[in-house]
Amino acid sequence: MKHRNIIRHKRLWQVCALLVVDGVFFTSTNTAQVAPIVLMFGFILFMTTTYEVIYGLLSVARLYGLPIQRKKRLTLYASAVLTIVVALQSLGELSLIELLVLVVLAVLAYFYGIFAATNKQSQEN
Repeated sequence: MKHRNIIRHKRLWQVCALLVVDGVFFTSTNTAQVAPIVLMFGFILFMTTTYEVIYGLLSVARLYGLPIQRKKRLTLYASAVLTIVVALQSLGELSLIELLVLVVLAVLAYFYGIFAATNKQSQEN
């Protein structure tokens, strides 16, 4: 019975459809010959895919005893960092220093966002 619930799960079908679109898009484009707007669409598609995959992995982590409270915020920051790293790497501009700075800034922004949200909730109560 549990397997039927997994098959009926809407997010699983969305991720599968997104992976099919990724496969078709990334195998049919040549980055050296396409317009820049197509490259931007590719990065948006890549970020959407990483968002959905990371969100799914964090959801599965709950089954193994690792409950994550701010799943959407963590997923957004992780997928943004991963997409920026891939974009910098594809441009040939990624170095260890840039990677460390990006990760530190993302971690600071994540915790500042959590702090601001909890501070706003405490002021409303």
